[in-house]
Amino acid sequence: MFELIHKVALVLHITIGSIALFIFWLPIIEKKGSPLHRQVGQWFVWGMTTVAISGIIMSSFVFMDPLAIRDPLGTLTFEEANRVVTIGRSSSAFLFMLSFLVLCTTRQSVLALKAKMDKSKLKSPIHLFSISMLFLSGLYVGLLGFERSSVLYYVFSVLSMFSALTMFRYIFKKETKKSEWIIEHLTNIVGSGIAAYTAFFVFGGQTFMNEFVPRDMQILFWIMPGVVGGILAQVYAVKYRKLYKVA
Repeated sequence: MFELIHKVALVLHITIGSIALFIFWLPIIEKKGSPLHRQVGQWFVWGMTTVAISGIIMSSFVFMDPLAIRDPLGTLTFEEANRVVTIGRSSSAFLFMLSFLVLCTTRQSVLALKAKMDKSKLKSPIHLFSISMLFLSGLYVGLLGFERSSVLYYVFSVLSMFSALTMFRYIFKKETKKSEWIIEHLTNIVGSGIAAYTAFFVFGGQTFMNEFVPRDMQILFWIMPGVVGGILAQVYAVKYRKLYKVA
């Protein structure tokens, strides 16, 4: 049963995720607030929400019972099975964290846009729970990073926990400047794209990179979306802070 649900979630994850990765750039280059910007942006939100939920389902199943997903027929030796369990649980924890990063940044962006100055919509129990899960999963992945000496795990553990704390700060701070919601919307939707592209390079694009990119160089591709996205988010933040006089 786990295997079947995992396969369905995987098909949705790959199909919709591939489309969403392309759609991500259209609202960025399109004039902000235009009908096309709003429509394509909504498609991206639907796509990222589906990608995040399917990722959470898949990673949860693999973490709970790696062998039921990776070796349903029980053909592996004892040593091979132990290796699959160890690798499966660590990689599923990383995917779980990235999925919550996609979910939380997407929802934070949408809710900030809808709520504007009234932040009560951002305080829904489901959204606050999701942000809490992002922080906790980031902390867990950070601990795994120490065990595995993984730079990738370190970097995205810090990014996830920092993102969660930044969202909480925006939601609960007493005073919000006029038009500050625009910055929150833009930076978080870019953050969603960062997480999605990172998941693609770490998981979906790994087979391709194994053939053409030396393994010790692949870390650059895994971190690249965060670097490019971080620069993009900063450029937009500076631009719109000046435009709307948000200090």
